[in-house]
Amino acid sequence: MLKFVVWFGIVTFITVVLMFVSMCVSYTIESEFDTNDPFECGFVEMCDMHMPFCIHFFVVGLLFLVFDMELVVSLPLIMMNINTIAWIVIWLLYSLILFVGIIMEIMWGSLDWDK
Repeated sequence: MLKFVVWFGIVTFITVVLMFVSMCVSYTIESEFDTNDPFECGFVEMCDMHMPFCIHFFVVGLLFLVFDMELVVSLPLIMMNINTIAWIVIWLLYSLILFVGIIMEIMWGSLDWDK
């Protein structure tokens, strides 16, 4: 239990520090939305303001996020004081679910770059 409390405290501290650094480094531009609107100020836009977005990059990023979360979820299991057989069974079931998911993504062609 003490290991978990120490681990949780360290993770919380690192999270708070990173959020504070992010707030200190970032800046915001204070502006009124009505004055910057091209229709409000009389300007006619010359091009489409919508940036094209490739859904394939989104899918690959989402898959990266899922497999990254596998690592994040698996690491605390190592520190828990459960017996080895139960930990191996839990980890194998979790990995099997993710492995079946990646096989399905490959079969559906979500990871093909040639499309």
